[in-house]
Amino acid sequence: MKFSFLGYSVEGIMEFNLDLKDVAILRYFDDFRKSGKMNSEVVDGEKYYWISYQGIERELPFLNLSKKSIMIRMHKLRDAGLLKHYTKKQGFVKWHWTSEDVRGWYG
Repeated sequence: MKFSFLGYSVEGIMEFNLDLKDVAILRYFDDFRKSGKMNSEVVDGEKYYWISYQGIERELPFLNLSKKSIMIRMHKLRDAGLLKHYTKKQGFVKWHWTSEDVRGWYG
């Protein structure tokens, strides 16, 4: 068995029951976060990053996922404990932020 895929442990991918689309979304988020180009905010001493589901849809069209499907998958990553989620309501807009903690299961 291959040790890592897209920089993540294959054992971790299997442990968290992730599929290729989940891993691609996580890789996109992690790469974008590390680029320094993501908007961020510190909440209760923890740094969160703004993620646009539409941006993921646009940047990864080969996944063939709608914004809602991407949101569901981001929540799956949160529920697995790989990401944290914070929603900031500003006027009529909801801002979704995800923390930088990807639990250290890199390959």
